[in-house]
Amino acid sequence: MDLTEIFCAIDDYCTQQKINWNVKILLSGGSKKKPKI
Repeated sequence: MDLTEIFCAIDDYCTQQKINWNVKILLSGGSKKKPKI
């Protein structure tokens, strides 16, 4: 496995995790952070 293949595999994994994280946030009712005043 060369460096480009490793980078692409990591990038694909991170992209999928970002999608999963966004879905989890949406299903839980959004961000729990309070706005700064």
